[in-house]
Amino acid sequence: MNVFFILFFVALGLSILSMGMLGAILFFIATPAINLFNGTSIPLSLAGLDQTPFACLNGDSTWPTLIVAGILWSMGFLLLAVIKWKFKGFDMTLYIGSPLFLWVWAAITWQFLIKVNLF
Repeated sequence: MNVFFILFFVALGLSILSMGMLGAILFFIATPAINLFNGTSIPLSLAGLDQTPFACLNGDSTWPTLIVAGILWSMGFLLLAVIKWKFKGFDMTLYIGSPLFLWVWAAITWQFLIKVNLF
């Protein structure tokens, strides 16, 4: 079995069992890439939290949005499994590039959630 499938199920479980904490951590990790998408300067600290789109998370949709962010991010491991299957000879390159891919995928996931305004 491919290691990316195992990591998908682990990340999926963590996104649900952490009750959205994984989604919140992903937002802070992906903040520099979200800045690039939006062309803004969002500070990467808890002191500047009120200036981020994260400050809009309030009300009944906060937890579902954080959980959905983790679930959507975990699907990045499935994309990596498909990439590994498609390019079979590039295993080491794929394993080294996976963290960068997952970081960008977290930013894309959060950018999607911000743009569709699910919260």
